[in-house]
Amino acid sequence: MLFRFGKKDDLPEAQDTVNDLLGQAIDTRAKFIVVVPERDTKPHSVTCSVEHVSRESILLDVSRATALSTGWKGRKVQCFFSIVRLQPNRSETFYNFSATLLDLRRTSKGVLIELSMPRSIEPGQRRKSLRIRPLPSLVLSLSMWQNPELAGMMQEPATVQVLPSIPYPNLLKVGGIRVADISAGGMRLAVQGSALQAQTWLGEEGRRLMHCVLGSVAGQPVHEYWFSVTRANVTPAPSLSDDAFIGFEFTHEGKPNKAKGLDWLPIKDGHVHRLSRWTNAVYMQYIRKVATD
Repeated sequence: MLFRFGKKDDLPEAQDTVNDLLGQAIDTRAKFIVVVPERDTKPHSVTCSVEHVSRESILLDVSRATALSTGWKGRKVQCFFSIVRLQPNRSETFYNFSATLLDLRRTSKGVLIELSMPRSIEPGQRRKSLRIRPLPSLVLSLSMWQNPELAGMMQEPATVQVLPSIPYPNLLKVGGIRVADISAGGMRLAVQGSALQAQTWLGEEGRRLMHCVLGSVAGQPVHEYWFSVTRANVTPAPSLSDDAFIGFEFTHEGKPNKAKGLDWLPIKDGHVHRLSRWTNAVYMQYIRKVATD
């Protein structure tokens, strides 16, 4: 038995919620990411699956070989997982909790990690840049085009003159193209196979110029961005009626200058802070809506 507790009526309300979420995680075979803070280096993380849950602790099976240290015993760790629900519509909700790493046990099959039972589980992702799937109404405009000048202009800093006569083709009006998700570090487009066949350059390698206008959230003003992007990855469409997914990484942000051009500044640590505030606001708006529904 993976999951065993006393009677439900004996449990405090907060613990009952924890048990319910852990039960759903087991039922959906969710993967857990355990992040162990290190004193002098970057945090170490391991991917696990639930082996057993009791009233006092959670036993996780490390899914693949990785460097583990017995010195982690007694450390406070942060755990992240998501639950995919198929009804009434497919959705994925992210959660995290804090716990104490009680023990590491080596077995013939690998390693088991024992964690203390958390007092609470909170909504939230593990991402340096929170990734969201925005409602179509929040992406007011998205234009992207190839510009041969850009290849040699991405110095620190660099300027590219953007003339008003350049048409900014709004890809969202082409048909078959939408923003699948966005973070402070990049964007992923869902492009119907037939639309990609007509706009093959979208999936090709190379640098692009991107202009993006994002709608107001929680009283914030409309956000307008200029980005230099590179294509990061492509997931092909199974057929012309299905979607291909094309990921783009933001490498430079264009800041309008007095000469009606753009000063291009490299994006440090893969993170656009102004965009991060927008994605966080969208996410919190969603969490508040879920809490009141």
